[in-house]
Amino acid sequence: MKKISIILLVLSTINAHAQNNFFVNSGATLKVNGTTLTLVDTKLTNNGTVDATTGSTVHIKGTTTITNSSIAGSGTTTLTNLTIDKSSNDAQIDKNIEIKGNLTLTTGNLKLNAGNITFTGSGQIVGEMNTKRIYGTGGELITTATLNAPTNANPANLGAIITSTANLGSTTFKRGHTIYTVSGSSIARYYDINPTTNTGLNATLRFYYLDAEINGNNEAIVAMWRSTDNGVTWMEQTGTYTRDGMADWVQLLGINAFSDWTLANPGALGACTPVAPTSAATDVNNFCSNAGGNISLSATGGSGTTLRWYTGSCGGTLVGTGTPLVIAKPTVTTTYFARWETAACGNSTCVSVPVTVNPVPVAPTAAASDLNNFCSNAGGNISLSATGGSGGALTWYTGSCGGTLVGTGTPLVLAKPTVTTTYFARWETAACGNSTCVS
Repeated sequence: MKKISIILLVLSTINAHAQNNFFVNSGATLKVNGTTLTLVDTKLTNNGTVDATTGSTVHIKGTTTITNSSIAGSGTTTLTNLTIDKSSNDAQIDKNIEIKGNLTLTTGNLKLNAGNITFTGSGQIVGEMNTKRIYGTGGELITTATLNAPTNANPANLGAIITSTANLGSTTFKRGHTIYTVSGSSIARYYDINPTTNTGLNATLRFYYLDAEINGNNEAIVAMWRSTDNGVTWMEQTGTYTRDGMADWVQLLGINAFSDWTLANPGALGACTPVAPTSAATDVNNFCSNAGGNISLSATGGSGTTLRWYTGSCGGTLVGTGTPLVIAKPTVTTTYFARWETAACGNSTCVSVPVTVNPVPVAPTAAASDLNNFCSNAGGNISLSATGGSGGALTWYTGSCGGTLVGTGTPLVLAKPTVTTTYFARWETAACGNSTCVS
């Protein structure tokens, strides 16, 4: 079949009234260059290529039914600007399209019925509000932005505003309008946020919504819920909230990682029950009590709002939150317990990791001999004893502390010396060295 390309290189407005359907056939190209293509009560069915990227606008207007005010077809559609101006009924997206400029909502709504809108370059939403909004569960609004220490970043004006001192790198945002089962039902909006760097972000998320999406939730108490399994289960997020029901946003501080986020009333469902971590670990173990420095505790698996660490028992003495958790090395052998917790749904069981600490030797407090002041030819034995201190082995020396080894233990029985002799005793360990001596 011969391929035909239609090139439109005009500088005035094109008004299309094509029996309610404007076709671009397979193999054909519609290029709109520096002008406005106005579709009045007309469906654009593109099975070829629509290229309206050189300062052009596709303007959907009229009063016809939603299915007759749509962009459909199997071809590639790339636009600079798209304007929705429906005085009655809505417009509809039935295929994936790309927008490099403004998606402007002048009058009427835009339904995502069977396709995504991907914003590239400076692409963004303009003029969205309760009376003219984007909705529908058949597609998503998508953009990608590089966020390095962002301040109030709102890529493509999707309504997810992020502030963080961290470098998130290339970050993909997807906004959809599915209602999820969380505490009852969520609002009709979610954000799927996927940064390249997704740990230790300490980020702030301001989540915008519209009153038309609130779905019976209470704006005064609505909370953020997070899913890490593509919306199968959701966990209520606790922390420092700010809410503005007039401006329609909820803000949460201290977010360390992103995934899927929605809003819903606080509450407890089976899906919100915390799941225990699968394992816990430490980066260092078997060290001396005087080693100093830090250890890093980590837990893997499970889910919940906050991962908390305890000593003594599961839920005993709180030592910190998060994974990894960096704390000072303990000075005695200690077992650390980790569990996931949520304010609304309780706590999981714990996993634990023992940290073994080897004691540093402590010097004896005194040394003694059972016999003293005898003649060089007396013969027989003496018994040396040391009291106090601790360590692996009590070791005796002559000449100096650590000089000539004469034996170990207390009491130590050995032959009487034939000359005046001083005996030195100290506690020793293979791992953590030796104490000072008594003599």
